[in-house]
Amino acid sequence: MGMILTIAGFLVVALIVLGFVASCYKRVNGTGEALIITRFGSSEKEASLSGAFVWPKINFVERMELTRKLITVVREGVRGQTGEAYEGLSCKDDIRADLRVGFYIGVNPEAKDIILIAENLTCAGASNIDTLKAHLTPKFSEALKTVIKQFDFVELLTNRKDFRDKVK
Repeated sequence: MGMILTIAGFLVVALIVLGFVASCYKRVNGTGEALIITRFGSSEKEASLSGAFVWPKINFVERMELTRKLITVVREGVRGQTGEAYEGLSCKDDIRADLRVGFYIGVNPEAKDIILIAENLTCAGASNIDTLKAHLTPKFSEALKTVIKQFDFVELLTNRKDFRDKVK
């Protein structure tokens, strides 16, 4: 009887240990997500696209969404009540053009790119469309302004592919 209780005790302890180790494994929910892990005592981050063992209360883990998002930049019309500033962009021949451009952004599913975004924008910021818009819209707007100065208005209308390639 004592031998059976000892074996049962070992089995219970083994199941508890196995359950604890299994609870330490964090899985990625899908292909559009990554885990960012900061290990105890290290300032470097690790990225995982499948899953990783994370010790609770010792390591810190965040989830980052990698799916593509659309940011629309609108440069058209008049700003303000009295029309003091025109939002359109000026072409090479000084004709104003109204633009509505959609930028699809996403994170490359490579560890170094994921870590770079996590350090610059944080995981929550990279997953939040409003944070991305606030951070990237001025940069996209400046890129549009720079490229549109290289085109005449008629050339802009007829060579949209060239315009797109230069903005990229």
